[in-house]
Amino acid sequence: MNLPLRPNDEAASSHLAVEREGELQLILDSVPALVFYKDREGRFLRVNRQLAQLVGLPPAAFIGKTDAEMGSSEGPRYHADDLRVITTGEPVRQVEEPLHTAGGIRWLLTDKVPLRDESGRIIGVIGFSVDITERKRAEGDHDRLFNLSLDLLCIAGFDGRLKQVNPAWTKCLGWTAGELTSRPMLDFILPEDHAATLAARARLFQGHPLRGFENRYRCKDGSFRWLSWNVQAVVESREVFSVAHDVTERKQAEAERLLSEARYRTLFEYAPDGIVIADAGSRYLDANAAMCRMLGYTREELIGLHASDIVTAGEAAHIESALHSIHSKADYHREWQFRRKDGSVFTAEVIATLMPDGNLLGMIRDLTERKRLEAQFLRAQRMEGIGTLASGIAHDLNNALLPILMSVEMLSDLARDDGDRAVLATLESSAQRAAALVRQVLSFSCGVEGQRIPVNPVLVVRDLLKVLRDTFPKNIDLRFQPAEGVWMVTGDPTQMHQVIVNLCVNARDAMPGGGHVTITMENRVLDETYAVMHPGSPPGAYVLVQVEDSGTGIPAAIRDRIFEPFFTTKEFGKGTGLGLSSTQAIVKSHGGFIEVYSEVGKGTTFGVYLPANPAPAVVDETIKQPASLAQGHGELILVVDDEAAIRDLAQRTLERHGYRVLLAGHGAEAVAIYARRQAEIAVVLTDMSMPVMDGPALVHSLRSINPKVAVIGSSGLTSQESAARAAGEGLRHFIPKPYAAETLLAVLHEVLAG
Repeated sequence: MNLPLRPNDEAASSHLAVEREGELQLILDSVPALVFYKDREGRFLRVNRQLAQLVGLPPAAFIGKTDAEMGSSEGPRYHADDLRVITTGEPVRQVEEPLHTAGGIRWLLTDKVPLRDESGRIIGVIGFSVDITERKRAEGDHDRLFNLSLDLLCIAGFDGRLKQVNPAWTKCLGWTAGELTSRPMLDFILPEDHAATLAARARLFQGHPLRGFENRYRCKDGSFRWLSWNVQAVVESREVFSVAHDVTERKQAEAERLLSEARYRTLFEYAPDGIVIADAGSRYLDANAAMCRMLGYTREELIGLHASDIVTAGEAAHIESALHSIHSKADYHREWQFRRKDGSVFTAEVIATLMPDGNLLGMIRDLTERKRLEAQFLRAQRMEGIGTLASGIAHDLNNALLPILMSVEMLSDLARDDGDRAVLATLESSAQRAAALVRQVLSFSCGVEGQRIPVNPVLVVRDLLKVLRDTFPKNIDLRFQPAEGVWMVTGDPTQMHQVIVNLCVNARDAMPGGGHVTITMENRVLDETYAVMHPGSPPGAYVLVQVEDSGTGIPAAIRDRIFEPFFTTKEFGKGTGLGLSSTQAIVKSHGGFIEVYSEVGKGTTFGVYLPANPAPAVVDETIKQPASLAQGHGELILVVDDEAAIRDLAQRTLERHGYRVLLAGHGAEAVAIYARRQAEIAVVLTDMSMPVMDGPALVHSLRSINPKVAVIGSSGLTSQESAARAAGEGLRHFIPKPYAAETLLAVLHEVLAG
């Protein structure tokens, strides 16, 4: 940093030079990286404390020696990189280097840039290294690295198309994995970099791995990011394995560094973390670019501010004690809560120390991303546990509900009058509601599933209106206002019913003193502009269903949490916190999305966008007569289930409709029965989750006896999961529990006919 001097003030100049040297060494020792300076002959001029400690020698032991004289077997290669920088003036980027230390080999990732004197002449090399030993050791854990790495990892084919990318790509560039893998890589590279990229690819295919190759990638928002590549081609699989690092910030800092005239300023601006210099009272004298970006201030705005101006009130109360610690100790290390210019708060790691001139040097690292990943990981663990528990409960509940539903059909023949039939209808309705509740619990923990058929959304709402009006308090006015010509959608009618019911119940609970709920429905076509302005809303044709209430509204503080499972503001016992979470899961499973508009005291509007078929829905309000149940003709059915009640009801139902039945309590028993009577058995109906031998193992064993055996699978777990396991054994027919007699007979008839 060049400071003006008065003429003939040589003593002051000498004193200032000493102070600069001290400040420079102090800054070098505070940088969380390994830093060294070399002259044109490769002799060390300066190293920071971190590098010396890593090697296990005092800093003075390096001065005046080359790498070879320090005992490094990699000395010739290091010197070759140094000469390249000195002779070309071009930096060497992202080079992985082994370093032999007393504790063993450490791996470093090194950048080298020219060291220039005041006239701009290259007099040596400045090196910046990061210890990547732990990362090298963890390279074997591919899956974890691929999913959690902050670097951009990808696998590409020799045809220039990406096959697989990790989530860091979307975070960096904004493109989804599907978008990145659907087009050639060159489509995402700036045209100015095409020639260099193709030349680098040619060298790669000639057997030369790429190290530190840089080019620019287009972001989805129209901007671009600089990426630095390490690439290895595998000829046998015709695949290219790559690690890319976003070096945009480094490139920007590098451009600024080239304009700087002093080595101190170069290092100051190059640091990836925030660096500030403050006076003894904690008032800022200078700040680097990273600090400005972190806080949202310009350097001019930051200079003159006090530390208390950019931290939360709670942190400001501790500044005096922090200053006391810094002035009395060698260094200070703690997490602080900072406040950006826009008012947002973030957590940062602060390392501060006292400089020789009495000023304070602070290093600030934003921990927002690390904290977010930690919270995300803990939440994923909680959700995994909840999902496992929910699946187990669902299995038992569905097994308990199945006999109830199957019994209704049998008892209907014994009904003596309308009163008996009404009781049976109530029994069936209650069982169906219980089954729906089980699906709701599973909707967020194990994924939403169901049939996909053309559905008229107008009729879905109309079917619900009478029930809702009968059950809602009289002081709530429920209105339905569909537009003309609403399109058809593809989905599960039962799940769509659940979405409307959940949103209406949520609206009802927001109006304890009464009010109005208005359901509107209209067609919408979303273009690319809308999709860019509203992330998560793909362009296309939709039916928009809006549920608007005049209730209390949702406070901004909790608006981002309303779709979390089990989150509720209701009193204990008055809400499960599953309504909105299951609603969102259902809508997402249909390819749609939800938008929320709310103002405290003025109500809330939920907008549900469902992908549509752009053709007017056909309103068919005729009453469909129940179809007659399919009948058997003496075929022998082997029923396998570990629940005795289910076996008994299945036998009674099938025998009432013309079938003969054999029973088995688990897979091993079923295999023994089938081996004796395979010529007679027409179909095997088996549960997929049983003790001794489960369904998939049973199917595998039956296939070994008779490859053409007809099997129908069933499970009280999520049908998607169980059907997938069954499909792995070649099972084409599957019935999720609980099911009615009509469903069982229909599937059985289909299997026998096919």
